Amino acid sequence: LYLHTTLVPYLKKAQEIKTKPTQHSVKELRALGIQPQILVLRSEVPINPETKNKIAALCDINPQAIFEALDVDILYQMILNLHHQGIDDFILQHFKLTNFSNADLQSWKQLITRIQNLEKKVVIALVGKYIVLHDAYLSIIEALKHASYQYNCKLEIKWIDAEKVTPDNISSLLEDYDGILVPYGFGNRAIEGKILAINYARTNNIPFFGICLGMQLAVIEYARNVLHLQGANSLEVDEKTPHPVITKK
Repeated sequence: LYLHTTLVPYLKKAQEIKTKPTQHSVKELRALGIQPQILVLRSEVPINPETKNKIAALCDINPQAIFEALDVDILYQMILNLHHQGIDDFILQHFKLTNFSNADLQSWKQLITRIQNLEKKVVIALVGKYIVLHDAYLSIIEALKHASYQYNCKLEIKWIDAEKVTPDNISSLLEDYDGILVPYGFGNRAIEGKILAINYARTNNIPFFGICLGMQLAVIEYARNVLHLQGANSLEVDEKTPHPVITKK
């Protein structure tokens, strides 16, 4: 079973839905020997039956196998929307699977209700060097959201550019946060700013989470400032460090 998701742009001024991108995408797939049996159309507006029939005819797809994935405020609502359109039933029919009871989505609905009624707020400072492109940390963002929902908290992330963190401004940059997170990264750039942030979290009893490089830098910060190993570092950052507390394989 091939399920293909395509973007269906909507031109607001012309009030027109454009189907060409979907047609072209399916054409390219077919050129590779792939004929999708299901189309999921990403759109910001509802797609009328005439447009669906047009896409079905031009893409040689069953009109009943075309589903909408409209923009939603809460991503998890998308699952319920597709369920209400019958996409799960269509998939079961395709594989000739029978004797299945109706899907129990009660826990999913409860999650959405919880997200809609969050009572508290938690503010996390994320100190990184790719903060202009938030998608670079998408897995972290989603993981933090999942955790915050379990505690009935609305997550707010403050993006801190590690390159701009200095001993002079660190207090103004990092005060009043519920937690500080230093994520993964590569290369030497912004390393010292991250270490300053880690030191600030430790010395001010702010909950800290280091991921990958972030945890390595936590080891380096502790070695330098608690164990007094001056110049402690990772061999990946400084091959001549007198105290290689993080080594290479």
